[in-house]
Amino acid sequence: MARNEKTVWNRFSGIYDIWMRSDKKAYKEMCQRITQLLPPDSSVLEIATGTGIIALQLAHYFKQIEAIDFSPKMIANATKKSDETTDLKCSFFCSGCTFFVV
Repeated sequence: MARNEKTVWNRFSGIYDIWMRSDKKAYKEMCQRITQLLPPDSSVLEIATGTGIIALQLAHYFKQIEAIDFSPKMIANATKKSDETTDLKCSFFCSGCTFFVV
């Protein structure tokens, strides 16, 4: 029986940030590279944001961050963290993505 991925990520949402602490250095490096590539007045879209770890870091550097994930519980956690930091321009949306190969 195939697992429903959204269910898996919803269940994982409560421990995601704890589990991802081991990748803190990699997240920091990704954010540094992104801030070097884009000007500060950029609007940035993050796809598959999870709990917003990267989006919230980037929100300190860019004009606007919009982040999406298909897990409602991941987005709820990201939104809660964003609400705790009122000076960030970061919006979270629950949505899936469809990719087309041309």
